[in-house]
Amino acid sequence: MFLILFTFIYCASTWVLNIDYGPALGFYIIGLGFAKGYRTKELKDVFNLTETKELYKKIGFKDSFIEYLSLSLVFLNSIVISNPDYSAFEYFWIFCLTTAVFRFIYWGVSNAIKNGN
Repeated sequence: MFLILFTFIYCASTWVLNIDYGPALGFYIIGLGFAKGYRTKELKDVFNLTETKELYKKIGFKDSFIEYLSLSLVFLNSIVISNPDYSAFEYFWIFCLTTAVFRFIYWGVSNAIKNGN
């Protein structure tokens, strides 16, 4: 739950400070990626190189959903900041990119920060 609150605060601060698309997205993902890397013990935990089933069993539905919602809000915030005219294919590509970033970098960040593993 703190991750969603942190995400809303982050999105509001990017609006107030008028931060551009790239830094608005990069600071969030890279910052939480560093926090996850600092708290985990192995490199495979940082980049989620274990199987999806094992990650899902370890993290659970609720935390996984909150993390994906948080990452989607940051992507949506970054898109709204840049105010682009994307086609349907480009929005699909952004969805795929969000899913890949979630799967291999972001999934389990709240669990890693709370528990250190």
